[in-house]
Amino acid sequence: MEIINYSESRVDKLDKLPLHGIMHTESELYHVMYKGEEKVLKKFYIYFGDTFSNKAFTVSSLIDNKNRINIDEIVFPEVCVSISQTAKGFIMPNIKNIPFHIYMKLKNKTLEDKIEVLKQINEVLLKMKRVRERENMNFYVNDFHEGNLIFNVDTKKINFVDIDSCRILHNLPFPAKYLGSSSLASYLPKKYKVNENLPYKLIVADQNSDLYCYALIILNFMGQFDFDKLDITTARLYMEYLKEIGFSDEFVKAFSKPFEENKENEFLGDYLDEITDEKLKKTTYPNFKEYVLKKY
Repeated sequence: MEIINYSESRVDKLDKLPLHGIMHTESELYHVMYKGEEKVLKKFYIYFGDTFSNKAFTVSSLIDNKNRINIDEIVFPEVCVSISQTAKGFIMPNIKNIPFHIYMKLKNKTLEDKIEVLKQINEVLLKMKRVRERENMNFYVNDFHEGNLIFNVDTKKINFVDIDSCRILHNLPFPAKYLGSSSLASYLPKKYKVNENLPYKLIVADQNSDLYCYALIILNFMGQFDFDKLDITTARLYMEYLKEIGFSDEFVKAFSKPFEENKENEFLGDYLDEITDEKLKKTTYPNFKEYVLKKY
């Protein structure tokens, strides 16, 4: 694995990357030229201790296994960066993009355009499943949420970014936005299992946890609210509400599985054509709340 060295003074002269309202709590991003091309340097705030060692192992594993995994939609680190002789980050491609959370609110994009992007996410998850089966290796997204997805303007494809908190090979789990101690996943400890060997308990990413996060991304889009902020009973009531407003039994059963203990989660791409403009007028939280108040 290649490592390149920068001085602190050189990094200080780099332009920071605008993040469009997304806060990076563990790093700063910079524009940088590498081998004649404009790239992105991700520089970590903390670069020592066990957590950073786990991060360094994860990044090096991604670099070393990029060709083995071979999924174009995933944005891999390309080379590790040492700053003043201390490993502090890595370089990755610079992609002309629209952040996912912005793309999904664009008025000049049709519902069909947005459903196509959601289907593309499903396809990446299926590609990851095939990699796991073909290579017999752990490889899961883990920190899977809207802020780690971008729409690639050049390829017209969704890209997964900031995957340096993924589960790969035998690394330890990292914190993940939708897999925290107050998440809906925490209501289902037999399904979304935590690593008991760490001083802080974190869910160990697997196919169920990735598909759970994917379901949240879709439900957040449909309802225009933070679905993961619900309690488990209310989340299940929302599934009942979806059936009430015209979604099929198959749709509701598939989207209910992430919130049920003893059922394996599904790849949800085949169900997305049921989402229509007319139904989206009813899926918002105020409409759901009105339904609950009337019924209960």
